[in-house]
Amino acid sequence: TIGPSVDHLADLGHRDLGMIIGDIAVNDRAASRLCVARATAARRGMAFREDHIAVSAYSLAEARRVARGILEQPGRPTAMVCGNDLLAMGVLLAAQDLGIGVPEQLSVFGHGDFDFATELTPALTTVRLPEYEIGAAAAAYLVSRIKGEATEDHICLPSHLVIRGTTAPPG
Repeated sequence: TIGPSVDHLADLGHRDLGMIIGDIAVNDRAASRLCVARATAARRGMAFREDHIAVSAYSLAEARRVARGILEQPGRPTAMVCGNDLLAMGVLLAAQDLGIGVPEQLSVFGHGDFDFATELTPALTTVRLPEYEIGAAAAAYLVSRIKGEATEDHICLPSHLVIRGTTAPPG
């Protein structure tokens, strides 16, 4: 579900993307999101600079610190893709600390559509996940496995871009 966020930013004209992601060494979803983000960027003729990709604990303070490290660099990215909305909030706070306008100077894209996403200023552009369907599919998978039935290891469920106030064409 990270791919459509990279596509959206590319469609807006962004070419210099950064990313904050959870610990890819212990979180297969974070690792998958990084892989998909890189592949989508490559498909769009872009690449993430390695110094614009950072791993963060799922902590607001840590995400803010990590984001500052990226945003204080010369040639900072014009947009940040985040592994979840909490990490995106850390980017918003870091941008505020540094006097970087969102979305005028930096676009920020979250993931998960957490309850607080609409309460931020500006409201967070994010990806809404089908939480109920994910839970129902996981339960059905477990029941099938317990019964010894053959079951698909991977399923695809639709996610939805929720475009709010944190993304715009690069300034």
